[in-house]
Amino acid sequence: MENAELVEEPWDYSRSLKEGEYRACSIPKASADLFYPLNESGALAYVARDANLRAILGGDPSGWEISEVGDGNINFVFILKGPSSCLVLKQALPYIRCIGESWPLGLERTHFEAAALKQFARFCPQYVPTIYKDDRSMALLVEGYCAPPHVILRKGFIKAEEYPLLAEHVADVLSKALFFTSLLSCDTSAHRQLTAEFCENVQMRMVTEQVVFTEPYVLSRNNRWTTPQLDNEVMDLRKDSRLKVAAAQMKAKFCERAQALIHGDLHSGSIMVTQTSTQVIDAEFAFVGPMAFDLGCYIANVMLSFFSQDGLPLSPSSSPSPSSVSPDCDPSSVDDGGNALSSSPSSRDEGSNTEISAEMSEVDDGRRVSADRRHSYKQWLVRLIECTWTIFAHKLRLLWAEHSSPSVSSCPTEKAAQGGGIKLGRGGGERGGGEGGGGGGDAYPLPVYCGVEDGDTTLAIAQDEFLRELLEDSVGFAGVEMIRRIVGIAHVEDFECIDDVEIRAGCELRALRFARSNLVNRREIPTIHELVHRLSMTSKIRSGGQVAPETSKF
Repeated sequence: MENAELVEEPWDYSRSLKEGEYRACSIPKASADLFYPLNESGALAYVARDANLRAILGGDPSGWEISEVGDGNINFVFILKGPSSCLVLKQALPYIRCIGESWPLGLERTHFEAAALKQFARFCPQYVPTIYKDDRSMALLVEGYCAPPHVILRKGFIKAEEYPLLAEHVADVLSKALFFTSLLSCDTSAHRQLTAEFCENVQMRMVTEQVVFTEPYVLSRNNRWTTPQLDNEVMDLRKDSRLKVAAAQMKAKFCERAQALIHGDLHSGSIMVTQTSTQVIDAEFAFVGPMAFDLGCYIANVMLSFFSQDGLPLSPSSSPSPSSVSPDCDPSSVDDGGNALSSSPSSRDEGSNTEISAEMSEVDDGRRVSADRRHSYKQWLVRLIECTWTIFAHKLRLLWAEHSSPSVSSCPTEKAAQGGGIKLGRGGGERGGGEGGGGGGDAYPLPVYCGVEDGDTTLAIAQDEFLRELLEDSVGFAGVEMIRRIVGIAHVEDFECIDDVEIRAGCELRALRFARSNLVNRREIPTIHELVHRLSMTSKIRSGGQVAPETSKF
């Protein structure tokens, strides 16, 4: 809620465009003659008319079950259950669901979600649902169902559930998706073609530019926060010149840096998990943008969960033993730049993959756990951030080195892309790496960075510098994501489910100040170890359900 004393005229995003341009960008490409919104009966009838989808579900359509489960901000989502399988039907409407028709939005976003998930499936199919249909005229897609025990990661965070393979899986999907759709792997022609295809998803990028990078720093009708507890902090935020300049710098990178195909909204509500599986969903914001945005968004939401743990419900008296499960990596075996030391992360004992987290004291809906459990879970979240980055950097180095080898005769994405669409890498056995040929992508041509006289030195320096800048930008993007989730339009359940307003405000305040410090001082955080050390130092000890009072700003 906006403070009643803030009488300045709220900023209107449409002012940044000429009136005609703003209206034009809300006109969907899908034909108005063919599109119509579906309800449950309409979704059933739609699927029943498609022979392929009908065969997947099996049985007679009259026996199918359907439910509308969309709890997001943008689209409508239906789950259809038949005797043979389940499907998810996702349809866009010409406006933002959580706001209504006052905020128009084109219908193309489901097509770009389907296109992005198909691209990701070429490199890491085990981490994304299968796309069975992409109907642009109806602005819908049909995809595979992430069956129970899959849960939304954010809900697992709230219940203090640990997922020992999460760091490995997220690092794997990000390293492969970002590497193989960037100029580290492919040639400029294919990369420009991919960029052009996803450039048409302009409206979703504009939404991000507005709600992530602009509105939180101005007076906007869309903003809300815990009031009156955070009123002064929000006013200070708008007056903070260094913070606003830092946010503008990150926005410029978001708008200008077309590095790789990114998910565009990779938060803990866009990932579904079990103890052994990770699925990335909801890619409607996808475009070719800065690699660090996906990394930063993911890290930010883990950190938001970290700060929320001090306010989430406690069980009356339970005190389970600390969990023995850690993210499946050993930070001591790899430095924070991804260089292997004594052994690689994958050389760990396979038995660790099957460990199950300590039993949680379940009261009510499972959100109530012991104070000791909350404390140990915060430590697990810190390790999760460190391990995810460490494994990601290590995997990226390995991919880069492997595909910079002169013996590599063709890009692996060639075979992966044979199903059609844009092919990444050069055809006919020809490789990226500039006119001199050889392995590698066009950004770092092999003849320059991997000459005989260089050995491994030049490539190692290039990798070090690349990952240093990538971490810096990831920290910056994490900062803007955390800020917008506290004072912008779209908040997170991690904080929203804390009933005590004073406790919630205390958690949000610490998160807000931590985010501000990191965003402004991101160049002073050269390693992932420094970032997680800073995070650990913010930890508060809760006594009797109360959070220790805030005593200082960063």
